[in-house]
Amino acid sequence: MARTIEDMEGMLAGVRGPTAEDLAVNFIRNNPNAPTEKMAEVIQRFGADINLVADQMGVPRAEANAAYNSYLDTQANAAAAAAEAQRKADEAAAAQAAAQAAAAEQAAQQAASQAAANAAQTVEKTGLEKVQDFISEGGKTDRQIYREMVANGVGLEEMAGAVGMPIDDATVRYTRAQELVEIDDLAAQGPEAVRKQFPNGVPANLIRRYVNETGGDWASISANMDKFGVTVDDVASATGRPVAEIQGLYAQGRGDTVTTGAGQTAVTPASASAVAQRPGSVGQTGLAGAERASGAGLAAANQAIANALATSRGDILGLTGLARGELDVGAGQAAEAITGGTQAGLSALYQGLGGARTDLQAAQEAAAQQYRAGLGDITAARDLAAQQVADAFGQAGARFDPYSQAGQAALQQQLALSGALGQEAFQQAYQESPQMQFLREQGERAALRTAAARGGLGGGRVMQELSRFNTGLASQDLQQQIGNLAALGGQGLQATGQQAQLGAQAGQLQAGLQTDAARQLAAQRGQLAASQLGTGGQLAGLGTMAGQQGLSTLTGAGSQLADIASGRALAQSQLASGAGRQLADIGMTGGLALGANLYGTGQDISAQRFQAGRDIASNIQAQIAALSALQSGQGADIANLLGGQASTLAGIQGAQGSNISNLVGGTAGNLANIATNQAATYNPASLGGVQSTQGILGSAGQAGAAGALAGALPGSAGINAVKAISIPT
Repeated sequence: MARTIEDMEGMLAGVRGPTAEDLAVNFIRNNPNAPTEKMAEVIQRFGADINLVADQMGVPRAEANAAYNSYLDTQANAAAAAAEAQRKADEAAAAQAAAQAAAAEQAAQQAASQAAANAAQTVEKTGLEKVQDFISEGGKTDRQIYREMVANGVGLEEMAGAVGMPIDDATVRYTRAQELVEIDDLAAQGPEAVRKQFPNGVPANLIRRYVNETGGDWASISANMDKFGVTVDDVASATGRPVAEIQGLYAQGRGDTVTTGAGQTAVTPASASAVAQRPGSVGQTGLAGAERASGAGLAAANQAIANALATSRGDILGLTGLARGELDVGAGQAAEAITGGTQAGLSALYQGLGGARTDLQAAQEAAAQQYRAGLGDITAARDLAAQQVADAFGQAGARFDPYSQAGQAALQQQLALSGALGQEAFQQAYQESPQMQFLREQGERAALRTAAARGGLGGGRVMQELSRFNTGLASQDLQQQIGNLAALGGQGLQATGQQAQLGAQAGQLQAGLQTDAARQLAAQRGQLAASQLGTGGQLAGLGTMAGQQGLSTLTGAGSQLADIASGRALAQSQLASGAGRQLADIGMTGGLALGANLYGTGQDISAQRFQAGRDIASNIQAQIAALSALQSGQGADIANLLGGQASTLAGIQGAQGSNISNLVGGTAGNLANIATNQAATYNPASLGGVQSTQGILGSAGQAGAAGALAGALPGSAGINAVKAISIPT
């Protein structure tokens, strides 16, 4: 069966395998609508020769090369743009990392500044400063300032030293404010709370402060006296004012005064303790003189003790103030040293951080430059290697071109001689074959020479012999020529296979070069990204480390400043506590001395009054005995004179006189007991006079005598006698 050229080409292609150009051409023919860029990409991927592809597609080589080179330029520009975009992205990432590091550094600085501000605020805002701020607002009373001092734990000495006030003046104002605040609190708490707090009565200092300095009228003072159980004697004793004066003011405040017929004001029985203005209470001899002398000695002793106490208090407070001043100076110097050292350390830290950041950024830029140079080197090496591979394989393939071309010519000649291309082609190939012509000519010449030798050139046998020779020669030489052509075609097929193998190897090498270059580029980009990431991490680490170290430094400085402030406060507290203990000891010593003086004086006065009471009681008993004897004798004489009726009346009056005598005797005993008790419980503000007591007893004696005399007189005479011996008012 005859085969066409296409069949033979298909058979040969199946034997040698498709070339890169065949694959590219096959894609282009199967995808006629594919864009030029896609076709160029396939040609590049397969490693096909653009000129051979152009020849197979029937496209001029110049046009094909222009389109292909345009694609390659576009790819190169795209790769360069991608590399530039990657570089910009890397730079942006580095800038972002640097910005994050700067933000971290700024945040650390802000945290450090805030910590320093907090530490400074903690150190500066002491209780004393808060009180001073409160006072600086203006319009504050001593009571309000006292409450603020208590709320902030500020002591008297500390406040006096801060405002430059003498300690004695400050103590007076502080004590006044303290007592006034206590009075306000007691008034708000009510009577029950006051009785629980002061079971023995409201202290004298609070009573004195309330009466003298609150500015209340006596109506409110009297009402509060009754409300809180404060007596007139308590007020008089606390204020040092006469009992009669306080009694009158108290009665007026209560509305208890009455007006007598003579226009004089008298008080109700509630004022019975007002005895300070009685006659004899201001004498210079006797019991009153002794008491006055004791009081003067007591006052002199107390004044000496008070002067010594004031001197001791002044010395203690002066030394305490000096020690506190030295303590404040030392604490201030230590705080300044710590603050200066902290600032210097932070400056050095931030300077070192800036230098490290600059070095890291310079190293990062140098690495980026080396990376970009490495990218260019890799791309250039890849292109050079690809070109060298293409040239080497092109040269090697060109060496097989003669064999391939001879094989193709032999194949065409073989097809023609085999009849596959038709009779005309066969005749042409056979007749035009140089070998056949040479053999035929040689054979004919030999036949003619043989015939000439025989002398028969023009005979039929010669033509017959030539015809036979030509036929045999044609048959024999045709088979030999076909065999030769087949061998030559085999060599051409082998050469074409070698060319195809070289093309495949060249494509593999170029693909390997492209892959290696891509890996190297990717590795370079990865290394740059890792370097930039590491640099960013280092910058962030530097910022974080700087922030932590700055915060640690400021925290340590704040802690040291707080320790100094705490130590200063503790030392000041210890100084104040020691001074307070010394002042308390001095006060206690002075109080004990004053108490001992008062106790001794009280004992002396008590002994004097007790003796006076005993003397008065003896006088009263003697007077009563004398009066009783006189009355008894007079009664007997009168009874004898008046007779029986007088005896009856005398019995009645005697009984009355006996009753009155018993009454007077009991009264005298009671008065003696009263005098004794008054001597034991001496109170200078409520001491009664001897003259008054004698007046009371004298009146009682007169009453007894009148009763006895009335018993001895009959009828109205006895009554008139009683009237005549009336008790003076």
